[in-house]
Amino acid sequence: MPIIRTQTLIFFITALLLSACNNELDKHIAYGEKLFQQDRIGFTQAPGCILCHSLQKGIRIAGPSLYGIAQRAKQRYASDAEQYIRTSITDPAAYVVDGYRHDQMYPHYANDLDKEEIEALVDFLMQ
Repeated sequence: MPIIRTQTLIFFITALLLSACNNELDKHIAYGEKLFQQDRIGFTQAPGCILCHSLQKGIRIAGPSLYGIAQRAKQRYASDAEQYIRTSITDPAAYVVDGYRHDQMYPHYANDLDKEEIEALVDFLMQ
C-alpha cells in the first residue's frame, strides 16, 4: 500500500507543478498579447506592434501580417522558430519579408523593451 500512496502523491505533485507552469506560461502569453495590442510599449514608449502588423490573414498595414508567424517560422527555421521571432524583434533587418525595406521596422526594440517584454512577445507570437 505505501508504494501506491507514494506513486499517487508523486502523480498529484507532478500534475500540480505542470498546472502551475501552464498558468505562468498562459499569463506570460497574455502579457505578450497585451503588449502587442498597445499603441506604445516599453519604457521609451516605442511604437507598438499593432500599429504596423495585423494578426489577420492577408491584412497588411505598414508591415506584413503576423497571422501564422509561428507556423511559418517553424517551416523555415525548424527548431529556431522562437529565435527567428526574437531576432525579428530585436534586429529587424536580419530577416526582411519580400516587398519590404530592411530599414522599415522600428530598429530599437532591443534597447527599448526589457527581456521580459521581448520574451512575452515571442511567447505570444509562437502561439
